[in-house]
Formats: sequence, structure tokens, C-alpha cells
Amino acid sequence: MTVLQPDRFLQNFLPSAPALARGTLADPAGPGARGYVDVRDIAEVAVAELLADRPTGGEIEISGPAALTLAELAASFATALGTPVRYVDVPLDDAWRAGLAERGVAPRIVDGLHDLYANYRREGVAGLGDGVQRVLGRAPRTAGDFAAELLRPTASGTA
Repeated sequence: MTVLQPDRFLQNFLPSAPALARGTLADPAGPGARGYVDVRDIAEVAVAELLADRPTGGEIEISGPAALTLAELAASFATALGTPVRYVDVPLDDAWRAGLAERGVAPRIVDGLHDLYANYRREGVAGLGDGVQRVLGRAPRTAGDFAAELLRPTASGTA
């Protein structure tokens, strides 16, 4: 059996495309670095494993090519979008919880997201996985690749 273990998905930033186009990446994950991964890489690894005569087996850690802080991620997005983007560290507090609740997020989901972001804040820097390289024989997509391909059309309103 093969278990895929991806890091934080770059596609989670797609709903933020309008804010990114206005120059802000707001997120409560704190100052740590993550190996932000494009879900297309995860899917390709999964398909390769499913179709392989001899799957890799075990755990496959999947991440992007570099551990990036959110400030560094914002800089990658800025370069790809051709506009300044700054990172705003959103406090993980009652106001954050209330904002999610006002948007209709169920209390158990708010609790789960709070725990997830609190873990990101505690962890600091996440390790990088070599799953994309090992299974697919190529480097994972970068945050800049993701932004140029998927955020730019959304941010400009053409997607």
C-alpha cells in the first residue's frame, strides 16, 4: 500500500486571487515555512502509483521544491502576477473564528481549521518531500509556476 503525504496545497489560495490582485495575501499560518505543493503534482503521483506495475509503496512525502514562508510565497505570487503582493499574518483569535462563522462555516470546521493553523504556527519549518522527483522523475511545480498558470487568469477576471 502507498500513502501519499502532501504538504499545504497551493490551490487553497485560488479563492484569494482577487485579494492577491489587490496586493494582499492574508493567512493565519504564521511565520513558518511550508513546502507548498500544486495538487496537480499530487494527482500525477497518485495516478503513477495506481498504474505502476510495482508501486513505490510505503509513505511518499510530496511537497513543492522549496520550503517558503508566506512572505516568500507572496513574493513568488507578486512576480508571477506582475504586481506587489504583501503577506499579512492574520491573528488566530476569536475575531478570526467569528469571521468564518459569519461566512457560514460550521463550528466543527472552524475548530478543525483553528487546530490546523495552530499546528502550522507551532511547527515552524516543514521538511520537504521528494515524492514528485522520485515517482515522476521531474521537479515539482514551483509556487511561481502555479501563480502564472492558475492565479493570473483568475486575478484578472478572465478565468
